[in-house]
Amino acid sequence: MMSYFSVGTFNIPVYGFLALMGTVVCNFIAMWISRADREKWKNYCLIEMVAGTGAVFGAKALTLLSDAVGGSGVGFTWENFKETGYSYYGGLAGFFFFAGILIKICSMDRKGLEKKFLFLLPLQHSLWKIGCLMGGCCYGIPYNGLLAVCYPEGVNEMAGIPVFPVQMLEAVLSLCLSGIIFAVSQGEKKIELSGLFLVLYGLFRFWTEFLRYHENAGFFYIGQKYSLVCIGAGLIWMYKNYRRKIEE
Repeated sequence: MMSYFSVGTFNIPVYGFLALMGTVVCNFIAMWISRADREKWKNYCLIEMVAGTGAVFGAKALTLLSDAVGGSGVGFTWENFKETGYSYYGGLAGFFFFAGILIKICSMDRKGLEKKFLFLLPLQHSLWKIGCLMGGCCYGIPYNGLLAVCYPEGVNEMAGIPVFPVQMLEAVLSLCLSGIIFAVSQGEKKIELSGLFLVLYGLFRFWTEFLRYHENAGFFYIGQKYSLVCIGAGLIWMYKNYRRKIEE
């Protein structure tokens, strides 16, 4: 695995490059999907800018919060905020929160946007997880079986020890989730897509956390606790949509 690749005199982090490529690929797909509806394309771009900023803020804020709860002694300072990593659950929370506010203020067609574009969210995540695999973050438990990954010295604390490629598994599951969301969105039944996404992502993430390396064990790993919150939020969202349809 390589964390960086060189272009001339520049060393480019693989994770950042694949994260960028994931965004670019999804933007091209969104542009193609909305080629006959420029209004939806403009709304997509606006949501991406505003909710994307919220996702970055949420991802970093939740990482700092998790570190503080875990007793690391890391405080909420601007320097720590810049240097800390990213929590996908924090990113999801920030994304949905800011997107929801923007959609309400601008009176956008939320369900129409979900139907066209929501499947891109897990598709993008699948490319990010390949970046995690290459970069050596979010690595798995010690493992000597098929497809085991061994990172070189200096990449992470498990360097030199074969580990389970949990990032690869999460990438495949995210790709499958993208396909499920797309298939459901094309059906006749009006299902709450955002709620379905949160439930399914939370379920598979809860399971894959058992295959991630964790220094501190407990009744649940921190990622599993966030998964339960994610599943609960998705179920509430779906239930509210169900009740609204009955009342209509």
